[in-house]
Amino acid sequence: MRTNGKEIDFNRLIMAKRHWGVKKRNGYLVLFDRWELRVFENIAESEQRHMDSFLNLLGKYGLEDPALAPGMFDNAELQELYDKLVATGENSIIEALEAGVIIEQTDIEDINNLLDQTIFLKEPYIKSLTIPLCGFYTFRGSAIES
Repeated sequence: MRTNGKEIDFNRLIMAKRHWGVKKRNGYLVLFDRWELRVFENIAESEQRHMDSFLNLLGKYGLEDPALAPGMFDNAELQELYDKLVATGENSIIEALEAGVIIEQTDIEDINNLLDQTIFLKEPYIKSLTIPLCGFYTFRGSAIES
């Protein structure tokens, strides 16, 4: 696929987004189990829908699913980030919400790096990522006041 004269590795993009979605969903489910904050469950459900969409694309293009068992990643950097954020998030509600913010901010940075040449895809996706961020900031503010 070419956009603005630049080559885009569409297969890599699909596989990366599937893998990131798994990371995010799994982390949010762990934090929901620990703190029972609905924001984690809601965003995990949203991530599941994203994951399902990318899984359909993987099947359509005959690509292998990069998702492994829950909480396991073939990318050492993703595994380290997942382990760190889940461990931190289990310490307190505030740290759990801050872990959610970091997860979403990391996703925005990653998608910016992957899609910097594809404005038509990047803008709607980045806008969709601000919704979970708003949820975490709202709940974090409420938790701090309590």
